[in-house]
Amino acid sequence: MGEQHHQRKEPVLVSPRKVHLLVEYSRDRADGSIASRHRNLWVVTSEDGRWGIKQRSY
Repeated sequence: MGEQHHQRKEPVLVSPRKVHLLVEYSRDRADGSIASRHRNLWVVTSEDGRWGIKQRSY
């Protein structure tokens, strides 16, 4: 399998310590053709001053 390319990250819900992001990306084959496209929801939170992905859909 080739590379993963993030195409879009769009905030859906935003608060001071949590962001829900709609993430759309594709995975490409070695020849450059698209192998798959994905649309997921990520929940990103701030805990102890650090931001990280808390949960994501598949």
